[in-house]
Order: sequence, then C-alpha cells, then structure tokens
Amino acid sequence: MSEKTNKAIDGLIEDSGLKLSFIADQMGISRQRLYDIRMNPLSMGIDQMEKLADILNVDFTDIYKASKKI
Repeated sequence: MSEKTNKAIDGLIEDSGLKLSFIADQMGISRQRLYDIRMNPLSMGIDQMEKLADILNVDFTDIYKASKKI
C-alpha cells in the first residue's frame, strides 16, 4: 500500500521554491519528520504550523487549511 503526501501542503512547499532539507533545517526538525508532516499534516502543532508558514512566506491560515485537506 502506497501512501501519498498531502497535495495542498506539497503545493505550498513547491510554490515556495525552497528545498525540503532547507525547510526542515529552518524548522529545527529532521527531513524524516518533515516527510511525516507531509504525510499527515494534522500531526503538526500550532507552533510548527506557524513556523512553516513563516518559512514558506504564506499566511498561517493557508497552512491550517492545507492541513485539513486530504
């Protein structure tokens, strides 16, 4: 069974043009944890959502809404 990452979160990351390793480093997490977040964005806490929004230069609500999409 192949699981997919959250397309809405992936879209925000892709639109940013930033590398996953850079994003993980800026968030202070491993690349594996970032992958886990992309698989299940609801596993992010509010603080991680805020940090990701800052790094991607998007509004917090964009991250919140994207985390709710499957």
